[in-house]
Amino acid sequence: MTGQNEEDEPLLSQNYEFPSPQPTFKHFPPELCAIFVAAFDTRAGNIIEWSYPDQFNLTGAEFKALPSGAHNVQHDIIAFECNGYYGYSVYALKQVESQQERGARLKSVGIIGKHYLPLVTHEDKLIEFATDSVDSPGSYEHLIQYFVQHNQTCGISLSFELRPPVVGAVSDLTKLLGVNIFVIWKMMLLRKRILMECVPPISRHCSYLMALDSLARPPHCETKPLFFVTVNDSNTLHYSKHYVACTSDVVLKTKGSHVYDAYITGTSVINGNQNIIQHTRGDSLRYSCISGKKCDDMIL
Repeated sequence: MTGQNEEDEPLLSQNYEFPSPQPTFKHFPPELCAIFVAAFDTRAGNIIEWSYPDQFNLTGAEFKALPSGAHNVQHDIIAFECNGYYGYSVYALKQVESQQERGARLKSVGIIGKHYLPLVTHEDKLIEFATDSVDSPGSYEHLIQYFVQHNQTCGISLSFELRPPVVGAVSDLTKLLGVNIFVIWKMMLLRKRILMECVPPISRHCSYLMALDSLARPPHCETKPLFFVTVNDSNTLHYSKHYVACTSDVVLKTKGSHVYDAYITGTSVINGNQNIIQHTRGDSLRYSCISGKKCDDMIL
């Protein structure tokens, strides 16, 4: 008798449901580690225009808070990893009559913390701050006040139920990837390096990664979401044992197994050798069930 291979996966019942995150509560410290303003300078390129406290290491944050292609959208929300911490920033663009700024002012206001979940709760204020930063550049006092205020509040407890619309993001990602959602889910459980190609706005792809993180974390394993990455993160991607991330720097696709095990481009998933990863019969059946079709209607 031969061993069971991928194509001989046991068929699932008609009642199969896509795994969903269970409510899990965790207490987080109140500290914001830093707050900053990134900007595009027509001479110097992406820069950290201002930060507080000024000694915090924000190396690389200027490229993540202002992604490649950001000039094509009016606003965006970006989550990212920053030197062992997490960043969450809101980008805004304003057309201006300034020759020095070449007709457009691009800025991003962001915060840094130890975990990405508490940072999401500041999104509304960051949107307000980003709008202020392009309307009235050079004003930072209110950002310092906000930083100090939120370092004096009590810690908060968050659950998966309080994350950004994870369920909606799972649904949207499933529609995008189709049956390949199960290819990615299995690779998450196997703790592989997964990189998703994206273009601004980056926010929807960060939501996809939060959803994947939720699906694979309880009770199976802990994932490592890096969220938005750039070509400057090549070494980080290479030496990471597992991660989920997205990028608008398509040059990373050419680096293959040096930086990823699976690369999502459009509706396809390729491996590090640039070959398409094929879904299995079991994946097709699972997708048929969650799509509302009867499993016994499958043409096997």
